[in-house]
Amino acid sequence: MREEMTLLSSRSSLYNAVKQFSGLLQEECKVLQEECKVLQEECKVLQEECKVLQEECKGSVILVYYYLTLGD
Repeated sequence: MREEMTLLSSRSSLYNAVKQFSGLLQEECKVLQEECKVLQEECKVLQEECKVLQEECKGSVILVYYYLTLGD
């Protein structure tokens, strides 16, 4: 009978440990999901900045081309 009680106590302890660990993993997952959202927003901002810089670069190339062709 004592062995059965010890076994039940061990199972209960194991269950509680697994439940606690599962809760910690769920919290960590939530944190990572929030960080992912922030990084996605930062990525969108950087993509927009990249588009602006590409347009500025195109404009600069056109100006250089005109200066070179007008200089001839």
